[in-house]
Amino acid sequence: MQEETIRRLERDRKAQNEKIEALEEGLGQAEDDRRQQKEKVMRLQQCEAKSEQEKEAMRVQIENAESRITKIELKKRALEGMVS
Repeated sequence: MQEETIRRLERDRKAQNEKIEALEEGLGQAEDDRRQQKEKVMRLQQCEAKSEQEKEAMRVQIENAESRITKIELKKRALEGMVS
C-alpha cells in the first residue's frame, strides 16, 4: 500500500512537472508574441510620425503653390487692365 501511494505520488509529481513545463513554454511564447507586438507598434508609430511630417511638408508646399498662383493671377489681371 505504501509503495502504491509512492507510485501514485510520483505519477502526480510527474504530471504536475509536465503541466509546469507546458505553462512555462506557453509563457515564453506569450512573452515573445508580446515583444513582437510591441516592436510592431513602435514601427507603426515611427511610420505614422514620418507620414505626419510628410503631410505637413506637402501642406506647406500646397500653400506656397497657391500663393504663387494668386500672385500670378493678380499680375495677369494687372496686365489685362493695362492692355484694355
